[in-house]
Order: sequence, then C-alpha cells, then structure tokens
Amino acid sequence: MLRPDIIKAFCDEMPKRVCVVTNGTFPLPRFENLYFYWISLDGTEEIHDSIRGKESYAKTRQNIFDYIEKQPKRNGKPSWKDIWITMTINSLNYSTVIPLVKEWKDKVNKIGFQFHTPFTKDDPLWLSFGDTRNKIVDEIISLKKSYPEYVANTEK
Repeated sequence: MLRPDIIKAFCDEMPKRVCVVTNGTFPLPRFENLYFYWISLDGTEEIHDSIRGKESYAKTRQNIFDYIEKQPKRNGKPSWKDIWITMTINSLNYSTVIPLVKEWKDKVNKIGFQFHTPFTKDDPLWLSFGDTRNKIVDEIISLKKSYPEYVANTEK
C-alpha cells in the first residue's frame, strides 16, 4: 500500500489477477482491475492489538468498512466481495479462530488460515505440533463445513 502506483500498474497489466496483501492500516483505494485485498488480522481485537500494536485492529476495521461503504458495485459485485481476511495462527491467538470467523463472516467475502512458521528454534509464536494444534485444525475443518463459501481453506 506504500506504492499504489505500482499496484495500479500491475492491475492494469494483469486485470483481475492481482491480490494486495496488507495489514489494512492504510486506507484501501479502489483499483479497477484488482482481484481482491487479502487483509491480515491476528485474532480478535485485544489479541490482534497485543501483537500488532494498540488500536491497530480498530484502524484496520475502519479502513475495511470505509472501503466497503465508499465503493460502488463493480459489474454487479458488492465491494465487500473484494475483501478477504487472513489469520496466521500462533501461540498467542489460536483461541480466537472461532470468534474471528463469527465476527467477520457477514462483513467480508472470505477468511483463510495458516500457521506461523518459526524463524528460530525457540520462536515464542510457534504453536508446536500436538493436541492444541490438532484441535485448531479440527475447528477450521468444522468451520469450513458450517461456512463452505466463507472459509477459504479446504479440508485437506
């Protein structure tokens, strides 16, 4: 989002194939040929803010709502269809998967999940393999069954 001119150039060159990955703390401009915004949220507001900084969740939420409110429909598609959320699951936020889905399911097009990849041997955000991680995977599979068009992950 620091270089909207570059994003516009890519959208013009590759229509409907460009996805902008962002934390959403800058306003989300409309790009005519954008495929979608992929916005990172690290859990519900309290947890997200503990990871990303005070009031970062509120800023991101407001930018999403401002985008949705201000954008006209494109080819009959409502602007909330342009917004996907991504959550990187880690040792601090794993308990917020279900609440985050419930909070956003009627507000944005999709949500996707992945697990934090450790950068060092003793990375504090690493959620190691085991019962907790298996429970989270089972929760995501259950959410996919409940909201098949909303949860981007497959059962595999």
